[in-house]
Amino acid sequence: MTNKELAILGNSIKKLIKSNRSAWIDLKKEIEDYGYQSYYCSQDYFKQAAIKEVFSLSKEAKEKLIKEWKRSYRLIKLNTDDEILNQYALIVIDKIVSRARAAGARTVNW
Repeated sequence: MTNKELAILGNSIKKLIKSNRSAWIDLKKEIEDYGYQSYYCSQDYFKQAAIKEVFSLSKEAKEKLIKEWKRSYRLIKLNTDDEILNQYALIVIDKIVSRARAAGARTVNW
């Protein structure tokens, strides 16, 4: 995620975490229990909310994200704006997982 993308999506990521506290705690606990995994069951709690959040961004924000996607080198090529925005929803979930790993490492009392 580039700095521009993070600037656009940062508040959405925080909002998703705060609005899904029980899912956030479950995700941190799952990471603590099972260590690094490529996928956590608890991250599914954020999937629909992340899609909804990305698609509900302002038109200007979505245009900036799409422009940034096309500007940056990507391993996958997406053709439509909806495909790009869906991919950003997955990136948001990945960022939530990353933050949960860091937060879980700091958690003392479960």
